Amino acid sequence: FLMNDANANALAEWHFGFDRDCNSLIYLTAGTGMGAGIILNGQLIAGASGSAGEVGHLRLAPDGPVGFGKRGSFEGFCSGGAMPNLIEFLPADQRPPHWPDWQKEHPTAKAINEAAQSGDSTAIAVLAEFGRRLGQALALFIDCLNPERIIIGSLYLRCQLFVEPSMREVLAAECLAPSLAVCKITPSPLGETVGNYGAICTALHGLQQISINLHPLNLAPTLIELAGGKAPESIQGRSFSTLINGGDAPDDWREAVYYRYWMQLALHYVCLLYTSD
Repeated sequence: FLMNDANANALAEWHFGFDRDCNSLIYLTAGTGMGAGIILNGQLIAGASGSAGEVGHLRLAPDGPVGFGKRGSFEGFCSGGAMPNLIEFLPADQRPPHWPDWQKEHPTAKAINEAAQSGDSTAIAVLAEFGRRLGQALALFIDCLNPERIIIGSLYLRCQLFVEPSMREVLAAECLAPSLAVCKITPSPLGETVGNYGAICTALHGLQQISINLHPLNLAPTLIELAGGKAPESIQGRSFSTLINGGDAPDDWREAVYYRYWMQLALHYVCLLYTSD
């Protein structure tokens, strides 16, 4: 029942976002750090040790801002925490004469985005470089994994106006055309609520992993136990679908109704548990 935020949010976008019919997607956190949750052919990819998707550690250039403990990494170029450092790696003609002072006056991604919206040419150049590096990384993901959708978290939504043009330019130059044509790149449909949905998906995913039969109706015994209840002995060991559809259903239908009630209550309980403070 533990999962990193990128994987949890990828599941959330898949189950609750606009991509419920999409079987291959990548979710990028793009917040203070950079990580990815990867779903391919309807399966969350966790890797041998659970570390799949640590894309922030990829090196995009021999030199560049430090992120994830590595200079020139994807996280160094494309995370909110490292964005103010991008000015150091712009061409000299795109930096103001006293650029360290500008850097001190714009210590956050929010400040840089607000400056860009006010027409600050240095801020616009910083976000354009962010977009180029984002496009560089996305091109690798698109060519290697061929996703239907790439969903990018909070920074992209806020800075899309200044980031997207340079990102698209790099994608057009670097990607395999057929793979790029089928991949939609969008901000997170769930926006700031994605973490809440991610918590629910973490609980549901955990329940699926400990169930032999992944059909939701057969999760009832586990759910009942988590909620502190106990199904009547006469219906233990039977699938709920059998009880409802007949066959060897108990004589007292109230037991089946009781069983259904506990299953629904337990699921509600687990969802609340994993979304509470």
